Amino acid sequence: MLTLFSPGDEVQAQHPFKLREGSIYVFSYLGEMTIHRLIKFDEDKLIFKGDFSLTAEGISFDAIFGKVDSPFEEVFLFLSRFYQKDRARIVRGAAKIIMLALSKLI
Repeated sequence: MLTLFSPGDEVQAQHPFKLREGSIYVFSYLGEMTIHRLIKFDEDKLIFKGDFSLTAEGISFDAIFGKVDSPFEEVFLFLSRFYQKDRARIVRGAAKIIMLALSKLI
């Protein structure tokens, strides 16, 4: 499965930060450091989901370490919407091509 970040990747996280739906955050979930996109929030709970994941996690604000800086953030948000509409192979292929192209630019 294609993801924006892989185990062992180094990321930079901003703290303090503002909550923004669609942004990527690093947080503690079930005792592990997790990096997922914020899809919904209110005063009590924040809902996070990996771009290509079928499940979501609900956590409290104090579990967040920071907001991840990523040049690919908007690209993967766009691509993840197609993935959820059962276009997985096309999206994964397109995402790999985009990642390759962007990685050569940075």
